[in-house]
Amino acid sequence: MARPRRHTAGNLPLRRVLVCSGLQAYAACQSAALMKGVGAFVAGSGAAFALQKLSRKTPWALQWTVLLSFVAGSVASYTVTQRESRNCCALWMFLENKEPLRDPGQGC
Repeated sequence: MARPRRHTAGNLPLRRVLVCSGLQAYAACQSAALMKGVGAFVAGSGAAFALQKLSRKTPWALQWTVLLSFVAGSVASYTVTQRESRNCCALWMFLENKEPLRDPGQGC
């Protein structure tokens, strides 16, 4: 005899999940925030690498130049993604509670 299927967060039917009014807007906002973070990583790493190569006075090997470029790109990516995710969180709170948008810097 088959038992009725229990719904957990991982297997909720899609139509029940989409009932949430702001879910699609929040998902789109988070997706855009993550893509901006990837773009910031590529741009930050590329710019740091180019600046180090153009200076021609780097006293370290190529491996350290690449490492420093990745660190710079990671910091840029983290900063951009965090800021954009806070904006998405504020949007989520607005859509769910219908409260006016507050300063995203205050946290969610």
